[in-house]
Amino acid sequence: MNIKIVFFSIVFLLQAPMFAQELITPEKAVSLALENNYGIKIAKTDVEIAENNADILNSGYLPTLTGNAGANYNLDDTEVGFSDGTNRVLNGAESSSYNVSVDLDYTLFDGLGEILRL
Repeated sequence: MNIKIVFFSIVFLLQAPMFAQELITPEKAVSLALENNYGIKIAKTDVEIAENNADILNSGYLPTLTGNAGANYNLDDTEVGFSDGTNRVLNGAESSSYNVSVDLDYTLFDGLGEILRL
């Protein structure tokens, strides 16, 4: 049992120097801090996003086309009263309505806002 403890102690002591940390210079420390700084990483990402967004497709110069459509269908039982005093019951009265719209938007003048923004 003592031989096992001695053997594992020797093996551990031989590998102990491998666990030491690497010494770095002040220049290396500053460069590592600048590489891993989240504020700098976020600023670089913001610059990339701004460069990608500076395009004619994202500038607001192009017109937009929007289309909408809808439909309604009703099946009701209704009692109708007429002006001569008679009443009628309509069982299974159907009604339907449909609508469609197309909208084209284009800004003719925006007070030089797009030119000043780009």
